[in-house]
Amino acid sequence: MDSLAEADAPVQCDSVSLQRSHGGYVAVILLLAVAGACIIFTPPATFGSWIWAASVFIVGMPHGAYDLAAIGRTSPNWRITARRFLLYSLVLLACVGFLLALPVAAVVAFFLLASHHFGISDSVWTRGRINLAWSGHLAGLGRGLVVLFSPFAFQPSASLAPFVSIIRLLGEISDPQPGAIATVAAVLVFIGIGLVLVASLRTRSGGRVEEWSTLAAVVALSAFAPPLVAIGAYFLLIHASGHCFRAMTPGRPVHDRPFANALRVHRESIPLLVPSVIIVLVVAAIIPGPSLDAVAASFLVFCIVATLPHHLLWMTSNRWSPAAARLHPN
Repeated sequence: MDSLAEADAPVQCDSVSLQRSHGGYVAVILLLAVAGACIIFTPPATFGSWIWAASVFIVGMPHGAYDLAAIGRTSPNWRITARRFLLYSLVLLACVGFLLALPVAAVVAFFLLASHHFGISDSVWTRGRINLAWSGHLAGLGRGLVVLFSPFAFQPSASLAPFVSIIRLLGEISDPQPGAIATVAAVLVFIGIGLVLVASLRTRSGGRVEEWSTLAAVVALSAFAPPLVAIGAYFLLIHASGHCFRAMTPGRPVHDRPFANALRVHRESIPLLVPSVIIVLVVAAIIPGPSLDAVAASFLVFCIVATLPHHLLWMTSNRWSPAAARLHPN
């Protein structure tokens, strides 16, 4: 069945859906507020690093560290949990090896993967859904392309800088050409807008105003805010926060109030969060430069290697046993 047609099907109670709709507009207002603040005030050079460093402890890393709890909630016993988490860890280690061996290819792959992940996780037509048809994947990808590549279209040199620094820690790379990067990024942004437009015309459900408002706010933020601020603000205010507000197990709707669910997600993320934070801080200690910038860069490295297993977990939901999920009530 068409994923966009399936968006008509109610998957949550009306009160919770209404709260999340309002939450989406609040996030849009906050993004515009950040863009306005960057226009009125010149943000300090360390502002973007502060956002990413804060993500290590608040919302950002916890939303990924919840993966272990999600695996446990969909496994019938601890042995299955251990096997699934071992597979998850092996995928992560393979990504580490890929980054060490081919840093440029790994960063490019991360950009494309993150576009898909941000898009289907956050789009009003695909978030919280499983077994998406191609139309759903394309709608989500369209949003993700706009979100991730808008900063590169407006500010290519500044957008590339943190990733070039990461690559140069691991190998060599020639100086990128900002003009070419901006052109490629602009093309990808327009492709993304086209995919979202097609989804808007095809869907029979609502959500168009929220979707387009979010993308307009993202473009405004990308034009006026430093790139790390633009992506960091979206990551914190929409992607990671939305995941914490909505997450239970892949494809399973949550009926708790958003903030109550976010507190539960943070609490249940602690077993994986603690070692993850330690890894980030250890890697930061060996990265040259100011400690704040090193922590931000270390978290970006962690995102590069951890996005694939995180994405696969929440994308392959149909492979987890619904019966096992019922063993772990809300």
